[in-house]
Amino acid sequence: MKFQKRKGITYFQKGKNPQLLIMSGTHGNEYHILPTVVSVVQEMESILPSFMYIPEASPSAVKQKTRVNGCGHDINRGFGKLVDPEVLALKELISPLSHVLGISFHEDLEFQEFYFYDTHSLGSEQLDTFRKQVKELKVPLRTGFDQPDDPALSYAIKEGYIDFVGAASKNGQFIEDWAMYHGHFTRFLTFEIPYKHEQVALLVKNCIQLALTLL
Repeated sequence: MKFQKRKGITYFQKGKNPQLLIMSGTHGNEYHILPTVVSVVQEMESILPSFMYIPEASPSAVKQKTRVNGCGHDINRGFGKLVDPEVLALKELISPLSHVLGISFHEDLEFQEFYFYDTHSLGSEQLDTFRKQVKELKVPLRTGFDQPDDPALSYAIKEGYIDFVGAASKNGQFIEDWAMYHGHFTRFLTFEIPYKHEQVALLVKNCIQLALTLL
């Protein structure tokens, strides 16, 4: 893959009109998974449809290995209202996209269980199949809550799945809120990967394969 850079944001684009956005590096303290995502995307490039890949959504945060960026902002909290240069550059990069499927890879540094957010309801049969694939990798599925002490993340998780329907607002907390409100995304999946698990690469691959079935 030949990466490009625009106003400090590194990205790769296949095709003129991406159907899919793959993103990681939103929080710099979740840096362990970044090389794995790069490797898997490179491996799958030939079978992927037109897509954009942003390996480090917040490069200054990744450089610092901190949750906040160089301006002291967690870009996934109040993204719509933030106006620091890095956030504006990311908005500018995303803005030409129209009604694409977005997926983002995060690491859960607290739990060694897998779960993901979905802004639409996944059919029960498809969800059961995906859960089975994850379990076959010996990756446990989380049930409980993401972060009960964070009002923005106090969502119930059932067997690795969070039904996040209704996430769209102009000045939303999350990147997907803002992007869905403006029509850049039609759906967004946020995968929380247990970074220490030995099957991380296969788990990332399974997540991308799930996304492909939704296009």
